[in-house]
Amino acid sequence: MPSVPASTASPSASGAPSMPAAAQGTDAAAAKAFATYWVQTLDYAAPRGDTSALSRASDQGCVQCQAIIELIDTVYAADGAIVGRGWTPTSSSVIHNPDGTVVVNMVVNVHRQTIIKKAGAHPRQFPGGRRVKSFWLSHSESSWRVTKLEQPE
Repeated sequence: MPSVPASTASPSASGAPSMPAAAQGTDAAAAKAFATYWVQTLDYAAPRGDTSALSRASDQGCVQCQAIIELIDTVYAADGAIVGRGWTPTSSSVIHNPDGTVVVNMVVNVHRQTIIKKAGAHPRQFPGGRRVKSFWLSHSESSWRVTKLEQPE
């Protein structure tokens, strides 16, 4: 699988990553850039509790995406915290399906993470590791959205 650029999105004025120009379009390179952007929005959201950019990049029907967003929102609403370095994309490949969906299979290094679900709760440790994440994307009008996220438990 080809390598993924270390950073394709840049922080916006609010600090959240902004959509990179490389994600515009419907080709494989744009799909990869969007999937990398989605990971960067997750890495921004988790330690801060700001899921607005992640929500915009995720379809309401994406069960895994919504579960991640809900976990982050719930933790921060209860004065908890998520601590860790997030996911680092290392490589990816793209599959264009006949129905128009695009799947980006991305190898990521998932870094160790600690989640404190609410103020005063016992921290829960999650080990890191190398994982494959499959991002099912749809493109409408001028933007991509993650419609399905498959990831190992």
